[in-house]
Amino acid sequence: MEENKAINLAFSGCDEVIVPKPIEIKQSNRDYVSFGEDNNFPVELYDSYIDCSILQAIINGATDYTSGSGFEIGEDNYVNPKQKLSDLVKQCTLDYYIYGAFAIQVLRNDYKEIKKIYSLDPAKIRLSEDEETVYYNDQFFKGYNTGKRTKKYPAFGDHKNSIFYYKRPTLRTLYGLPLWIGSFKSIRNLIELDQYHLSLIENQFTPSAIISFNEGKPAEEQQKKIEAKINEKFSGSKNAGKLMVVFSDSKETSPDLFKLDDDNYGEKFQNLYKTSRENVFISFRCTSQLFGLSPDITAFNSVEFEQSFKLFKKTVIEPIQREIERGFEALGYNFTLKEFTINFDDLEKGGQNE
Repeated sequence: MEENKAINLAFSGCDEVIVPKPIEIKQSNRDYVSFGEDNNFPVELYDSYIDCSILQAIINGATDYTSGSGFEIGEDNYVNPKQKLSDLVKQCTLDYYIYGAFAIQVLRNDYKEIKKIYSLDPAKIRLSEDEETVYYNDQFFKGYNTGKRTKKYPAFGDHKNSIFYYKRPTLRTLYGLPLWIGSFKSIRNLIELDQYHLSLIENQFTPSAIISFNEGKPAEEQQKKIEAKINEKFSGSKNAGKLMVVFSDSKETSPDLFKLDDDNYGEKFQNLYKTSRENVFISFRCTSQLFGLSPDITAFNSVEFEQSFKLFKKTVIEPIQREIERGFEALGYNFTLKEFTINFDDLEKGGQNE
């Protein structure tokens, strides 16, 4: 092979993946403490809930288990023109599972009596370092950090208009963090795996492949630009894989386009999926069977379901119920959330009839 006919290979490797972290940052140009490097971490939590079907099923189910049976004592009155207390409690319970916190705007009359309360999205809330001031901006949810839309309120007290921000009592952080924060990376794995397989179907483009350019070798800088544009278009979970780019002087010195060995990617993806899925359930101290996510078992087992449910109720549901009650007790609303029960005899009959 002549020297000027040599083939130049450029292989695009894996980029470093930066996982968002729930860091709290006090910056000199802001009165509030930012949540996340770009003040956007609550959005990461919400997007995980929306994009991961497993996480969404667990959170929705846990919310129903926690608040679905209503109040054991106390009146279910309207707390604002459009919501009864039970509806507001359920919204706050859902927020508590997503964010590890809930927020309520409290309006008082001239006699300092609570007149109305409204649930607020915790993603739109930021706090001062001393937690005495609450900042609300609906643009926080979009990741914007500043703007005239930011409103300042006193933290909950005897003020005419204040905001009550309640987080998990065991946390030492300023902002709330959900039970499942330990499986955050696993949840992102599940989301990316779903996106990857969707892209394989939609793009009809084989991952781990070689692309040959046979009209001469451009300058090295031009090669890098071509490679970057190709990988920007076809690589990553949304485009199902990285590519090898080949530059050669002619077809005679270039390999054909062919698929590279997949190195058992199917098996690796399956193992990664199972491990990530298991980590999510571990973070909630529950089993997949409780939420109808048990593809590996062939028949309904009421004994296993009952044992799993009792453990989940004792270690997660009941403690969360007590925390929700304590939060609303601070607002002056005293109630007890009913124990969620299941008739396992009827459940077993239903499973046998199927």
